Amino acid sequence: MKKTICADPALSRLDEELAAAYRLALDKSASRGAVKEWQRYWLAWGRDGAGDAASLRQAYRAQLLELGQHARASSAGDAYTGVYRRYRNGRPDEDGAEIVVIVLSGQRVRILGNANWVGNAATGNVNTAMVDGTAVLAGKLVHYVDPAAECGFTLRFGAGGLEVGDEHAECGGMNVTFKGTNRKATDAG
Repeated sequence: MKKTICADPALSRLDEELAAAYRLALDKSASRGAVKEWQRYWLAWGRDGAGDAASLRQAYRAQLLELGQHARASSAGDAYTGVYRRYRNGRPDEDGAEIVVIVLSGQRVRILGNANWVGNAATGNVNTAMVDGTAVLAGKLVHYVDPAAECGFTLRFGAGGLEVGDEHAECGGMNVTFKGTNRKATDAG
């Protein structure tokens, strides 16, 4: 992918713009850790997942737009951007679920996440799910729906975390769920 970017002057410029936009988003964000997770995900799935130079330019433009939106939203005050991890009975969930929330402009948020269900790791009885999309933030609520994956749930923000509920359909393999109480991770970024 790096060869494609370096060989195309327009992509090289977009790459430089993205680096600057990323630094600004990091500087402005309430959660540097969440922005870093978001960028890692984008590098692996958005940038490196693009098939050709035209798709790559489109992926860069979309990420540039959202990084700018996040920097502006963060400047206006942002209590919700962060990495949230699921807990059960006061302890981190053994199967694991993590949701990254990035506040954008216009009452929108980007939701990234993964959840696992481990039946028997030794035999490979493990199912996973990933989500990535945007949704509207209405007060302390987000209704996330991914029609392509037949996955959806509601995020309700509260003191120090969020509650994931109202899940419909399966967001991955059998027994995989995002539902539960999630605590906002301490930002070490």
